[in-house]
Amino acid sequence: MEKELLFHLLSSSKHLGKLVSSNFKNKFLDYEHPGNSPIRFLFDIILDFYLRYKKIIDRDHLTKYLETKAYTDIDKQQILLTFEQVGTVTPKHDFDFLCDLLRANYAKHILQQKLGNGVDLLSQNDVPKALRVIEDSVFSAKNVLEGKAVEGTIQESVRARASLYRDVKQGIIKPGLTSGFPTLDRLTGGMKGGELIVVMAGPREGKSTFLLNVDHHLQFLKGQNVFHVSAENPKVQFERRYDSLHSGLPYASLRDGTLSPQEEQIYKQALNTIAGSSGVLYVWDQPICTPQMILAKITELEPKYKFDVIVVDYLSLLRPDTVVDSGWQDVGNIAWHLREIARTLNIPVLVAAQIGRKASSSQKTSYDTTDVALSFMIIFHADTVMTMKVANPEVLNSGLGICEVNAKIVKCRDGSQGEFVIDASFDRMKMQERASFLATPAVTTP
Repeated sequence: MEKELLFHLLSSSKHLGKLVSSNFKNKFLDYEHPGNSPIRFLFDIILDFYLRYKKIIDRDHLTKYLETKAYTDIDKQQILLTFEQVGTVTPKHDFDFLCDLLRANYAKHILQQKLGNGVDLLSQNDVPKALRVIEDSVFSAKNVLEGKAVEGTIQESVRARASLYRDVKQGIIKPGLTSGFPTLDRLTGGMKGGELIVVMAGPREGKSTFLLNVDHHLQFLKGQNVFHVSAENPKVQFERRYDSLHSGLPYASLRDGTLSPQEEQIYKQALNTIAGSSGVLYVWDQPICTPQMILAKITELEPKYKFDVIVVDYLSLLRPDTVVDSGWQDVGNIAWHLREIARTLNIPVLVAAQIGRKASSSQKTSYDTTDVALSFMIIFHADTVMTMKVANPEVLNSGLGICEVNAKIVKCRDGSQGEFVIDASFDRMKMQERASFLATPAVTTP
């Protein structure tokens, strides 16, 4: 079973990402193999290499890896031999079944061991202590089966923490992805793997435009690969919006074919720079979409693209994988599944969500937690929540001029809360913090 598991891990980075985010521990292999076995060694090496480089280790890299580690010569030979044996395995079980089975075996191992201690205490008539041992065995086994506990002494993880810091400092493990909005990036530390980031606003207050600007920043300026789920705008409309943002030309002129000769030259130049950009922006126009469909599509594209972030426009238009009677529960299930995708793939998921029309029609200059309370099912699962509210709706309604958008971070699990102002030129799809806003953005190359 253990070799079958290693075969799956060496065959798909999806399985590796899923394992990393599932709290599956190497000690779950202890039921059959002690901690100094080549199975355990190879398991640890596969995961360590993936966490450092986000790749599946091959034989050449394994050989070089072993040269830098303090394994004995016999251990190195056994690890390489195990690697070869794993490559010839024909799996009889799928990946999820193996993980569950190994968890169950380890839980059984815990129960047998601790219940045996409890029986010994009962034979000694120490009933209170026997009950505590038995209760502890049930609790421990349940945590293993449900995969909820992340445990261990801080002394045991000292070396791991030092290694993690070194890898982050050297850039082996990348920090959070930037959004292009400095205050947001500073307060949150960027968009990190496994996180669900939600941007909430009322109708027509800039949700899609904000996501578009983040798309452009990551794909064109930073060379990242972005998977964009467009549940609201058709792909051709999204592309026109992107071209308007990138070129600085009015969206309506691109839509209606009314560019001047000079603007047409700017447009051609913009298209050429887009074609030569290094990052990938993959647009999936899927009006009827569930979180499971998103995961399946990314899995389908995995052999060709390695995505750094998933952007969803927007959550309220998605459908739950399992429909229940309550609409609020449906929304909560969608948010929960999106966060599970983030954790499984170990990449951030950025999603827009809508604040109710009643709150958006209020006279407040920015939203607060009371305004998003109706969407608590979304917020409960999110790691970071940012709200946006247009402060001068008369400019928004006219379709011309610069809109003042008040942005507020109302939740951040791994950072701070704060506020900043975004200036938005919606006719050109441009949003930037006020301190760095350019009224007439020009085409640039990465």
